[in-house]
Amino acid sequence: MKRFLLAAMVCLGAWCLAGCAQDPAESGEIQETTAAAVTTTAAETTVTTTKATTTVTTTTQAQYLLAEDIALKINPASVRSSGCTFTLTNSGEENQPYSKCWRVLDPETEKELKVLPDAEEMAVRAEGVIAPGQESQEIKAEWETRYGELADGTYLLELVLEEVAEEQAGESSDTEKEPRMIPKLARAELVIDSQNFVPRVSIDPATVTPEGCVMTVRNSPDVGRSYSLVFRIYAEGTTRTLLLKGTDVEAKRADNYHMEPGESLTLKYNWRDKLGSLAEGDYSVEIDLLPDDGTPVVSYIAQFTIDS
Repeated sequence: MKRFLLAAMVCLGAWCLAGCAQDPAESGEIQETTAAAVTTTAAETTVTTTKATTTVTTTTQAQYLLAEDIALKINPASVRSSGCTFTLTNSGEENQPYSKCWRVLDPETEKELKVLPDAEEMAVRAEGVIAPGQESQEIKAEWETRYGELADGTYLLELVLEEVAEEQAGESSDTEKEPRMIPKLARAELVIDSQNFVPRVSIDPATVTPEGCVMTVRNSPDVGRSYSLVFRIYAEGTTRTLLLKGTDVEAKRADNYHMEPGESLTLKYNWRDKLGSLAEGDYSVEIDLLPDDGTPVVSYIAQFTIDS
């Protein structure tokens, strides 16, 4: 009996070993294989970026050079809305070249005024030199064709004397660069005041009587003028009526009829013999002034009132 059991166990073992040796595909069994999960972690690369500090050295380039030994002086008597005359004086020790390339600038921005579309371009051309020792050169600037007539106000008048090489900053290198040329300038404040362009005539109310008055004539600073010695008295109203045209004998006798630029005349009128006493109302005295430069005669009127 024991032998029989032992034989049966041996047979069963052999059968099991044979079953284990079979290929799953051949046996028709589906074998589930669970593969271990593989997690791929991307390597984290930490890049430390150091922000580069770039130092930019900016060399300020000069736009112009103001002359130290050249004075630009504007003749106030010549100033008009259309131009003026100015003088350059050399107080240095060397000859100073100059051009006639002038500009009018806005004093706040130092920019040139708006140029008319058809204005000619002004170039820097050598006109000559001004010798040292307070030698001077007079130049006339007429800007009406460049900017038009200028309104009353304050401006800068600028003249380019010459173009000079800008001083080169820093160490010299093997490769020498051609120096940059900048303008050497002279400047002055330009004031335009149209009130000074023409003579002024006025009658002080305190001098007015029904039989006469006193007129003050203040000449403008541009040119000498002569009083023509002819005066006219008008009655002012809805219509202007000529009352008297006469010759100023007193002014002629006193040689009181010529004014230098900026000077004044005091003219006394008495019309008692010709007109008697004027009634209350508004009147005027008109005179003619002859400029010394030969320009046309101009009439000027001063009004006055006779009260009771």
